[in-house]
Formats: sequence, structure tokens, C-alpha cells
Amino acid sequence: NRSVWLVRMGEAEPEREADHKGHFADLQLSEEGELYAMRLAAHFARHPELAQARVLVCSHRRALEMAALIDQDGARTSVRPFLNPMSWGAYDGIRRQDFAEKMDRDFHRAFERDPINTRFPGGESYADFIRRLQPVLVEVE
Repeated sequence: NRSVWLVRMGEAEPEREADHKGHFADLQLSEEGELYAMRLAAHFARHPELAQARVLVCSHRRALEMAALIDQDGARTSVRPFLNPMSWGAYDGIRRQDFAEKMDRDFHRAFERDPINTRFPGGESYADFIRRLQPVLVEVE
């Protein structure tokens, strides 16, 4: 019996302004994000069963910063780019409240009809994203 922890990357300062985070994904942790990572690292350190856990992270800077706090010598950390956040393509970094008004009309209609399989221009569909994550689920399983 083992636990699997899925942890979101800590906050980056400009994220406070946007809901679709891809555009900001490779920034450093904000002070709040660093505090979150330190609390998580302390929690792992207090629990022997977690202290030796594998740490799988995406390739973004703040995920790597968090991993370095949890696994200080890096021996248990594996970087997996397929864990990177979904690519919103042309809509990367647009605030959620502005999303509908900034969408191309044809794209918006297609997205309304089939949000899972409609690919964001220059980015991924939700189905693409799920397929990209499947190998890590198999690895963890």
C-alpha cells in the first residue's frame, strides 16, 4: 500500500493576474509559492513514509524549485516534461474572464460543440493533454 501525492506547482508572482497559467509557467516561485513549497517539504520531512518518496516533476522552473526543497540532493527527483501544464496556444496567458470575448468565433463555436477534442490554436486539446499524461499514470501505477 502506497500513497500518491499530486501537488500543483507553487504560485509565480504574475499568476495572480491570469487564470490560464501556461504563459507564466516558467517563472520563479513567488514568496507565497516558496512558502507553500517549504511547508510541503517540511510535511514530507516529518513523515518517514514520505521522506523517501519519488518526486516526479514537470520541466518548469518553479516545479524544479519545489522539488529541490522536497528532495534536497535530487536523488529521488525525475523530470518528466509530459507533466508540463496544458498548452493553451494562442490563448496562453489570457484571463479566464476575458477568454470568451477574445476567442475567434469559429473556434468558440467548435469549442462549445466539443470542448474535449477541440484543439486550441497552436496548443493542445483537453484530449491531447490527457493522452500526454497517460504514460506517467502507468509509471506511477
